[in-house]
Amino acid sequence: MMIRAKLAPLALAAVATCGASAAQAESGWSQLNMPRGVTEISRKIYDLHMEIFWVCVAIAVGGCSAR
Repeated sequence: MMIRAKLAPLALAAVATCGASAAQAESGWSQLNMPRGVTEISRKIYDLHMEIFWVCVAIAVGGCSAR
């Protein structure tokens, strides 16, 4: 029982430290989308990517509203 009493504060501190570092982590939402390209071909690929994305959005919205 004495060992448990001595280790409880240490375990609590470890959990609190892990929780604090997880709260500070960046979610990465800004990194989900494809960035706009620098060269002409990469800009065309980006435009195609966005066009296909909006087609998928339209299909998803149309499919959800049809039910």
